[in-house]
Amino acid sequence: MTHRFIIDLSGIVSHGPLEITDKLDECRFFMNMMKRNTNWNEFRWLTSAFLNGARSALDWLAYGVYYSSIDNEGEFYTNDKASQILSKYISIKHEIKTGKVYASPINSILKELCIHRRVTAHQDSIRIKPEIVSNPEEFIFHDGGKHIIKFGEKVLILLENINNEVRQ
Repeated sequence: MTHRFIIDLSGIVSHGPLEITDKLDECRFFMNMMKRNTNWNEFRWLTSAFLNGARSALDWLAYGVYYSSIDNEGEFYTNDKASQILSKYISIKHEIKTGKVYASPINSILKELCIHRRVTAHQDSIRIKPEIVSNPEEFIFHDGGKHIIKFGEKVLILLENINNEVRQ
């Protein structure tokens, strides 16, 4: 007796191994909401979501470099050109035993992104001040005093540039 499996692919975003457009769209979505929100709690939550989306774009790229093509025997191959381009921005570690791929930032903007994201994801609620603003652009990170929206825009531009470089 033969069993047939039907795989439902509806709702899956199609992308290639070095494609982070969906993650960039996710970041833009949260950034646009941040730009319209003066509620302190909601802005913090949106900022956290933005930071997580931006950080995961780096992981997607690192993973895509190591698993960008496959041969007829099912062996994966690294995209050496993309790896070289990414090496300007992130350090990529591939754990052979588990197949996991890790991305660590080299670029200063990406390092700062990862610090803010690590705090909100693993240590504490994101710290933003002041609590009351009339314009969301007034919100700043508690440590360092950097304007959050301006920083987020720099991160987005950098990720878009990296995406364009690796896809050439």
